[in-house]
Amino acid sequence: MKARMLQRVQLRGATAALARSRVAALVPVRAASSVSQRPNSEFVQFPGALKSAFTHSLNFENPESYKALPTYRVVDQHGVVVDSTFEPDISEEQVVKLYKDMLFISIMDLIMFDAQRQGRLSFYMVSAGEEAVSVGTSSVLDPEDVVFCQYREQGLFKERGFTTKEFMSQLFANKNDPGKGRNMPIHYGSKRINVHTISSPLATQLPQASGAGYALKLQKLQNPESKARVCAVFFGEGAASEGDFHAAMNIAATRSSPVIFICRNNGYAISTPTLEQYRGDGIASRGIGYGIDTIRVDGNDIWAMVASPSSSRP
Repeated sequence: MKARMLQRVQLRGATAALARSRVAALVPVRAASSVSQRPNSEFVQFPGALKSAFTHSLNFENPESYKALPTYRVVDQHGVVVDSTFEPDISEEQVVKLYKDMLFISIMDLIMFDAQRQGRLSFYMVSAGEEAVSVGTSSVLDPEDVVFCQYREQGLFKERGFTTKEFMSQLFANKNDPGKGRNMPIHYGSKRINVHTISSPLATQLPQASGAGYALKLQKLQNPESKARVCAVFFGEGAASEGDFHAAMNIAATRSSPVIFICRNNGYAISTPTLEQYRGDGIASRGIGYGIDTIRVDGNDIWAMVASPSSSRP
C-alpha cells in the first residue's frame, strides 16, 4: 500500500515537473507567435500599444517631463508678423470682410449685452476676444460643410451670411424667428447656411457632430462623384469636462469621421476656472490621446486661424 502511494506521489511529481518544463518551453514560443509580437520584434504592435518599444526600466511617465504643445501664431500682440514663412493667400477684399464681420459682432455684443441687463431680452452671451476663432474658421470652411455651434459663435453665423434681421428676430423671438420663439435667445440655427440650431445642454453637440460627420463619409462612399464635406463643431473647455466629449472623440477617431473639433479655451467654464476642471496640457493633448491629428492655434490671431497646416493627412 505504501509502495503504491509512494509511486503515485512520484508520478504526480513527475507530471508537475513535466508541466513546468512544458510551460517554460512554451512561453517564448507563444510570445513570439502572438498577434502583438512578431518573431525577434523589439516593440509591441497592437491597437492598445502601437509600436511600443520594449524596455527594461519600469517607471511611471511623468506629464511634467513632456513639453506643452506649441501654439501657432502669425502676428504677435504688437501686430508684428513673427512667421517669416507666412504669405497671405486671400484677397484684400476678403481681409476687409473678415475685419467687418469681427467688428460687427463686437458692436452687436455690446448693444445686446446692455439690452439683456435692461431686461429687454432674457439671455445673452458675448464672444468678446473670440471673434477671430469663429470668423476665421468659417472663412476656410465651404458653405456646404455642416456646423454645430455652442454659445459664442455669432461670428460664424455672420461670416456665412446670417443677417442683422435674423439675429434680432431670434433674440427677440418675433414672428420672423424660424424657431417661432421656442428657443432661448442666442440659440441660432439656419438650414440655409448649414448650421444646426444651438441647444442649451452642454456638449450634446459633440456626439451629434461625430454622427453627422460619419453620415457625410457614408454619403461620399455611396456617391464618390459628390463633393467631399466635413463637419465642424465648436465647444469650450468646460464642455470638454462632460462625458459627451470623450464619447464624441472616440467615435470620430474609430470611425475616421471627417469632423473638426474646435475648442475655444478662454480659461473658464461659465464661472469655473480651468485649473479646477482638469490637469495636464489642456484639451489639445487629449486629441493626440484619441489618435486625432491636433494643432493648437492663437485664437486672437485671425491670420493663424485661416492658415493651412504645413502638412496633414488626406
